[in-house]
Amino acid sequence: MGDGDRRGEVENCEAYVASLKASCHPGGVFVHPYGAEKSLRDTIDELGKNHGDKKDKKFPIWTDQVLATEATPRTWIVKLNKWEQTGN
Repeated sequence: MGDGDRRGEVENCEAYVASLKASCHPGGVFVHPYGAEKSLRDTIDELGKNHGDKKDKKFPIWTDQVLATEATPRTWIVKLNKWEQTGN
């Protein structure tokens, strides 16, 4: 979910979230930077709650240093830096 969705610019957010969720492995796990683990699909479900919470605000989000490593066959670890800019 990018800055356009948090600003409410993405139409039909539910369809977008459902598509993203369907593209993920059912056993996928999201590891928060603080170390907490949560189902990737549950994490995606929570994204919809943020739709439009930054409406009419400057809110760019970008990633860099994306590194995808195959840990075992059909199991990948993806590390990245996520940046969010709020305010000025």
